[in-house]
Amino acid sequence: MSNAPTRDQNLLTLRPERFIPGGESLVRIPDQPVTFVRGAVPGELVTATVTERKKQWRRAEVTDIIEPSPHRVEPPCPHVARGCGGCDWQYLDPAYQLEAKTQIAIDAIRRGAGRALGIDLGTDDAVVRPGGSVDSTGYRTTLRVRGTTAGRAGLYAAGSHRVIDIGGCLVAHPGLHQVLDTVRITPGVELTLRISVATGQITAIWEGPLDAVSGLGPEVQIGPNAHLIEHVAGVDLQVSAGSFFQSGPEAAALLIESVRRLAPEVVTARHLVDAYGGIGLFAATLADADAHITLIESSASAVADARQNLRSWVDDGRAQLWESTVENTANWDASHAVVPVDLVIADPARQGLDREGLAALVATAAPVIMLVSCDPAAGARDLRLAGEAGYQVTAIEVLDLFPHTHHVEMVSRLERGNHVSSGAGSAP
Repeated sequence: MSNAPTRDQNLLTLRPERFIPGGESLVRIPDQPVTFVRGAVPGELVTATVTERKKQWRRAEVTDIIEPSPHRVEPPCPHVARGCGGCDWQYLDPAYQLEAKTQIAIDAIRRGAGRALGIDLGTDDAVVRPGGSVDSTGYRTTLRVRGTTAGRAGLYAAGSHRVIDIGGCLVAHPGLHQVLDTVRITPGVELTLRISVATGQITAIWEGPLDAVSGLGPEVQIGPNAHLIEHVAGVDLQVSAGSFFQSGPEAAALLIESVRRLAPEVVTARHLVDAYGGIGLFAATLADADAHITLIESSASAVADARQNLRSWVDDGRAQLWESTVENTANWDASHAVVPVDLVIADPARQGLDREGLAALVATAAPVIMLVSCDPAAGARDLRLAGEAGYQVTAIEVLDLFPHTHHVEMVSRLERGNHVSSGAGSAP
């Protein structure tokens, strides 16, 4: 028996169909609302308790496994049993997680992009393909923790604002474990720790009074101006405590490899635009030594890092660093007519480009745009808008940069068609 109600209307017997963006599984039952199930693997038979109801859908959480999936495993981290919500996919075999995330990406694109892309996602030479995963343990070199009621480092409980004391952490770099054990944090204060794999340097930053955090040790650099050096793809990169960086250097290297694989012309590009460029990760590791670089980034801290990481281009007058939002740079033609843009690499935040961000990228008239999306639904929307603006999607790679979580990273290659739509250069 599957997908059947029990006498208790809040207890359901379900066989989920597929994963969806957000990491839940989807179940359709005739004449009943669509059900989103937390903690279930597609294909297995489970009982689940309804936790939220709306007119068209309901949300449930697994309470018992009747027929387990071969992809289900025992969560390897002991904090899961205590309710920690930091890694919501620990019940899923790490070897299967990239495949599952690839299917999530395909489903999101099929539903969110529609026919605007002009591609068949179901063919043997699929446009969407897995691109690689980082190691499933110890991969996070940046970790945000909060003070528990006992003043220790903790993470939120699943679906709650309750903070659980974690001590060590399965996905945190081993070099952070001692800090997690010794640090004391005022309850509710959020602390961001970062370690360099290359040098062992550690930085810490938090909001609030200086004495809100103690026990870090003299070797830890504190504050927004603290920085470390990380080594990625053969390049030393300065990363300040207040700047964004990927989950770790392994994740950064995977992204760089994916962009290089999908955009081989990056090595000959005369003008590379690094949009939402952060510390200059892509420009510093991919741009030719003689290329012109334009980096656009709204974070002052990240721009300062990028100025250091792109020092050779800056000193030669071949790099422009704009401390601005990408959305405010749509007047591209007037200011960049001298050196045409050959390639754009865009790595926006989780909400993606949307119309304004895409309009600014289209205004560059770049023949190729490489889009990094860290939310499959937002990425699918952006691909649809790009298709409407005259760009064709020719390849998409899915990366797993956050094992044991549902987070999906997509790298998409967009090529401008021979006949760009009349809306190119303005909001589509």
